[in-house]
Amino acid sequence: MILLKRILLLFFFTGLVIPLNASLLPDSYGFKELQNSYFTIRFDKKSGLISINRANGLTLISGAISAVNIDSDTYTADISNYSYSFGEESLNNEKGKGRVLRISGKDRMKNLNVEILVSLYDNVPGIVFETIVYCINGIQPGI
Repeated sequence: MILLKRILLLFFFTGLVIPLNASLLPDSYGFKELQNSYFTIRFDKKSGLISINRANGLTLISGAISAVNIDSDTYTADISNYSYSFGEESLNNEKGKGRVLRISGKDRMKNLNVEILVSLYDNVPGIVFETIVYCINGIQPGI
């Protein structure tokens, strides 16, 4: 079962920025950075945190964690519960060209796997977040 609803971001604070067209920088020390001329998005594979900085160096979001609310439970995609892998792909649609950072989290408790897609367009001053949750233990979400 795939679940896409009620997404929550939790925040902690840090930051860094290097403005470019939408591109994904190479993996170094467990980090991936997706950038355009407006924002830098940084994912830390070791901690599971996402940080976003503006091109002028100001922090927009720092240390965000994806979480899903199902009934009375909250599942947090933090490093204690998830192991991560990531990849990239190109975007070319009605909004323009850009890049997508695809973050896949595998739940160590075998409840909910998560896929987080963060998109940056070359000429759009915005960020698109999408979280897809895969129910792998048979739980029936009452959303």
